[in-house]
Amino acid sequence: MKLITIINKASENIRKIKYADFVILLYAFLIMPLMAGCFSEIKSTQKEQSVYKGIDHSNAGVTTDNKSMYFNRSKGSEVNVYLREIAATNEIALTYDSNENICVRGCSFGTDILFSSNKSGTFRVYKMSFENTAPVDILRNQSYNFLDAAFSKNGQFIVFSAIDRSDANYSQICMSDANGENFKIITSTETLKRKPTVSADNNLVMFQKKVNGYWGLYYVDLAAADKVEKEFLVETNLDAFDPEFLASNAQSVSGMEELIYMHGRTGSSVRMERAYLNSKAVNVVKNFSTYYYFNQPAVSNDGKTVLFLQKPISGSRFDVWKTTLGGYSFTQLTN
Repeated sequence: MKLITIINKASENIRKIKYADFVILLYAFLIMPLMAGCFSEIKSTQKEQSVYKGIDHSNAGVTTDNKSMYFNRSKGSEVNVYLREIAATNEIALTYDSNENICVRGCSFGTDILFSSNKSGTFRVYKMSFENTAPVDILRNQSYNFLDAAFSKNGQFIVFSAIDRSDANYSQICMSDANGENFKIITSTETLKRKPTVSADNNLVMFQKKVNGYWGLYYVDLAAADKVEKEFLVETNLDAFDPEFLASNAQSVSGMEELIYMHGRTGSSVRMERAYLNSKAVNVVKNFSTYYYFNQPAVSNDGKTVLFLQKPISGSRFDVWKTTLGGYSFTQLTN
């Protein structure tokens, strides 16, 4: 009503003032208040959008039915686990608190998912269902942080990293039953080891180990009595990291243990590679780029989808992308 009154009064006095004066009056009493409202709305929208600044993604993996993906979304020290269909955009938060709730590639089997959380002080391994049942801690120890928990390909046991809380540069790779029982250490060298993955036949465990400042890929044979840490890919001045064994249905040659991993100089010329355990032949899935940095490849059980993380070299956050084992097409899934 106030704006209408102003307009009416201005109209009655048109004959008494010059046209230019009327324009100024109209601008002052009508246009400026409307513009102020618009600017106020824009500022409000910008404030809402700013909530999403600084959000990062990590640890994406594919569920065993090959249809959905899980991943971490983080903002500052708050990290939560999300689930969504690969072909859709709707998603659900499996965890939703201010702690670090960290999943990894290979951490789901059937409708179950594993993640590590520091909600109780130390990092424990929790297990829950995609139906969002209450998580239960199945692995805990006051002297170690348990991270990188992943299922075997048959879902009967899990592997994980046990990091010494008094020395973060020391860890061992461990295994237990799927419910956290029958815990045992399967490595022996005193160095930092992370991100274990289980072979298709469930007999081998590969992991990345830091030696002389660089990551290399090593594995142990669970059927062997000595548990020797054997070298797969170790090079001077180059890193090999983020290994994942392919499931049997994803392998190019049946019965040949195949894996995907990152290889190169971290932060610059890194590429995504595929190789057989007992072969020197290497297939490049995604070559290094001068514009983007990428890591953490994860392959679906049917071999049709490869998820990975990518960000611009000058950027501050990763998004989840997908491609194929042949690296023929690339699609961004989160934004």
